Amino acid sequence: MATRKRPALHSVNYVVELFLDEQDHVQRTKVHHVQSQEEETWDGWDGKRLLEFFEGREELAVSPAAEVTAAPTRAFEAQTPSPPPHVVIQPGSLEIQPAGPGEAIRLRVGINLSNYPVRGRMQYSAQVWAKRVGHHGSLTVADEKGSIHAAPEIQFDLDGSPLPAGAYRTFAAIMLTPLDAMQVPVSMLMEGSPLQVV
Repeated sequence: MATRKRPALHSVNYVVELFLDEQDHVQRTKVHHVQSQEEETWDGWDGKRLLEFFEGREELAVSPAAEVTAAPTRAFEAQTPSPPPHVVIQPGSLEIQPAGPGEAIRLRVGINLSNYPVRGRMQYSAQVWAKRVGHHGSLTVADEKGSIHAAPEIQFDLDGSPLPAGAYRTFAAIMLTPLDAMQVPVSMLMEGSPLQVV
């Protein structure tokens, strides 16, 4: 049986969430690997632990970084700017039109931004994965970039790749980046309805 070659340039995806207090100090860190849905959470900001998370991932061939002597926390806070604001919105909606084996899949992403003071145009990055029930790993269904006009309710369609017959769970990672640099980016993870390809 021929071994399927991996593309020379391929991607793995992570979401890092920093939970801040009123003074913008990091109170909790969460790192989420999108394809496996595995995540780790810890209190406060620990740069060394964040690096160790990536160095310990099986899907990454990275060498451990050179040891860095940690500076006192007070000096670190005085010399390093606070992390940029970041808005995480959950949930959105991911609608999938049924398709047969070998047929392209149509996806529609819906996002509610009514509580987010956004205006103008935004660039979006949308990645959708399907995990076949009873199987390991995941298949990339869509990976697209584009632009959209901000509104309280936004929707955009994606063209998905065909999937083999089977039952799937679907997930999407969406990043919205305003063209206005004074506005903060918006990111979210969402799970779509179960997909049956017959």
